[in-house]
Amino acid sequence: MKSAVQPTRWGLHRIVESEHMRILITAQAIYSHLAPLVLPVAERARAAGHEVAIATGPSVIEHVDKRGLTALTLPHLQSMGEAFQSGELQPPPGMEKAGSVTSNWRRTSSPRPSSGTSPSPAPRTSSKRRRTGNPT
Repeated sequence: MKSAVQPTRWGLHRIVESEHMRILITAQAIYSHLAPLVLPVAERARAAGHEVAIATGPSVIEHVDKRGLTALTLPHLQSMGEAFQSGELQPPPGMEKAGSVTSNWRRTSSPRPSSGTSPSPAPRTSSKRRRTGNPT
C-alpha cells in the first residue's frame, strides 16, 4: 500500500495510509543534542518500520553507528567546541566576565564534609500550614 497525499480543509496536506517512509534526520554535531533528542526519535521511527538515516558531523557519528542506525557523515559540520576552538565562532560580548561553567568548579565549590555524611537540612521556618486536602 502506498501513501497518498490528500488536501485538508485549510490547504495543508496530510499523508494517509502510509506503511513505510524514508526519513532523513539532520542533527548538530553535539552529543547533548543527538542523544536526548535525535536518537530516540530515530529509533522509534525505525521500530515503527520506517527507513531512517541520520546526517551529522564526524565527531558524533560513532554514536549513531552504535545504535545500529544508518549514519551519513557531513564532513564540514563542526561541533560547537570545534567552532569555538577554530575561532570561527566567537562568544557573545561580555562572556569573559562570566567565566566558564566548568573550568573553576572545584575551586569555587564548598568542601565536602570529611565524615562522609551530608549536612542535615535546615529546619522549616514557614508559618504556612501544609494543605492536606482536609478542609478542617
